Amino acid sequence: MTRPSERRGLRRRPWADQVPAAAALVSACLVAPPRSGKIPLTETHLPRREACEMSDPMEDVPMPVDTDDDERHGRGRTVLAVTLVIALLVGGGAFVSYGLELWGGRTVPKVAGKSQAVATEVLQEKGFSVKVKEVAVDDGVGKAVSTNPAAGSRVDAGSTVTLSMGKARTIPKVVGKTLDEARSALEDEGAGEVALQYQSSDGDSGVVLSVSPAEGSTFTSRDKVTLTVSQPVTVPYVVGKSEEDATKLLEDAGLTASVTYVDSDEEGGAVVSSTPAQGTRLDGTKVTLSVSRKGPSDYHHLADYLGYSSKTLDAYLAGKGFALKYSHTNSDGMAQALYSGGDKGTITFSSIPWSHSFETSNNSSDNVMAKGADYEGVRFDVPSSEWPSSVSDLSKDSIQGIMTLCGLTGMRGSCNNSTIKLPSGTKDTSTAFVCAYGEMDDLVWTVLIANEGGNTRVSVTCAPKSLYANYDLSPFDGSYCDMAAYIDVYK
Repeated sequence: MTRPSERRGLRRRPWADQVPAAAALVSACLVAPPRSGKIPLTETHLPRREACEMSDPMEDVPMPVDTDDDERHGRGRTVLAVTLVIALLVGGGAFVSYGLELWGGRTVPKVAGKSQAVATEVLQEKGFSVKVKEVAVDDGVGKAVSTNPAAGSRVDAGSTVTLSMGKARTIPKVVGKTLDEARSALEDEGAGEVALQYQSSDGDSGVVLSVSPAEGSTFTSRDKVTLTVSQPVTVPYVVGKSEEDATKLLEDAGLTASVTYVDSDEEGGAVVSSTPAQGTRLDGTKVTLSVSRKGPSDYHHLADYLGYSSKTLDAYLAGKGFALKYSHTNSDGMAQALYSGGDKGTITFSSIPWSHSFETSNNSSDNVMAKGADYEGVRFDVPSSEWPSSVSDLSKDSIQGIMTLCGLTGMRGSCNNSTIKLPSGTKDTSTAFVCAYGEMDDLVWTVLIANEGGNTRVSVTCAPKSLYANYDLSPFDGSYCDMAAYIDVYK
């Protein structure tokens, strides 16, 4: 007896002969472009006829006779397999066509490092519009730096791509701007190090006065850029400093120093005060320094002595090699002091400078000049080494030579043994002499050359007119010269 399975034998399933043909047809057709694609229909994209023809299903898929349950299960597995094949083919085709940029836009190419012309051409060949802008760089000047959208981005064909081209960094215009504005402009240009220095100015504070490197200069982000910024002008503290140090402080602050020398108890050359005062904010740039006088330009120039304090002169003479021998104050508290300079002669500060004698009995252990005692007149006994060769002639030339030595001008008159006016009862003298006098502002000077028994002496005096006013000049017919010669020669 024949079994059911044997009776059935092997037979075709009504749907089985469609599977291979359908799969082949789908595979061939998936490489065709989507409806929106615009590519030529070449043989590359059309399914080959042979691939679309149906093969004999019995040759490829022999189907054994099975039970009804086997038949149902087999049909489900086959449908699943067909679905998977179709999905894989669709996915693979989409991936391939996307990579070929058949749909989904175009990829922005990499153009960094290329010239503007080449980079623009490459982008346009991809179907993009190109917009160029410049960016400051250290390296790669004149070369493409980047694109926006970035290289590798997928964008629609016809989109605009911004091409950034490298240009050299240049110092922007910052002079006259505020510090914040200048710093921001430099940072925008890529400056990595901005240094500051300040300079006093009578303009607005916090304004850029200059920049280094100069505006328009090229630089890299590694270079230091220095801004000079204005700050309020304030007189620095200069009192007590030397003239040289004070002047430098003012110049460093952008100010100009003007110096006036004044008589002061301070050390010679020291700043006593400033106008405007130190610490004052200025509207201008000029500051006047009041400086304690250092001393006469030449120790022979007695007229200069009267402008200095006793302290300054004491220090000055010590510096010139003169030693204090005697000093005291008189009943009026005025300094009486004698300095010996050896072969430089003798300088005396006295209330009676015309006298060739000096009172030594009241000598003090203190240096009254260094203590600042006031003085009234000064006398210089000139050493023989500095006399004119004609001095023994008691001539005008001799007088003129001493005047030149001591920086004296303004001669007004002279007298000698024959012409002098003397007080009544004055005894005659055997000393031959000639005396001249002159005026320099409110000072009176005298030069006397005397010859006593073959011994010659030469002296110069200088005193304010106010000292002469303490004497009755009527016996001398009002002559300063006659009075001075009388005290020196006849007293």
